[in-house]
Amino acid sequence: MKIATGEAESHPTPLPYNPQPPVAPVTPVVPGQLSGPTVAARDTTGEYQAQMAAQTADWAAAQAAGHAAEMGRRQGYAGDINPLGSDYGDLMNLPEVPTAHSKHVGGDGDGYPAG
Repeated sequence: MKIATGEAESHPTPLPYNPQPPVAPVTPVVPGQLSGPTVAARDTTGEYQAQMAAQTADWAAAQAAGHAAEMGRRQGYAGDINPLGSDYGDLMNLPEVPTAHSKHVGGDGDGYPAG
């Protein structure tokens, strides 16, 4: 539409016009089947169950190997950070944390080294 005059405009398309609806052709079926694609009918339930069981076992083995590697890594860290002769969960004797009123800090009692 022309906005200034309100008249209709012609915009011919360069594409060919096909009045038939876009429908896929009929899929041929195997003789004896009522419908479906052209494949031989078979029961694949057992086949798929066996494949899934094998795949699940593979996943479980991979996960167990990953967990074992992670535990080995963590045990190495725990061995490195624990003091000699201690075990995980033992209480540690930590030094006193200096405060402004601590006698271990500067002589003037302000919490900073003397000077």
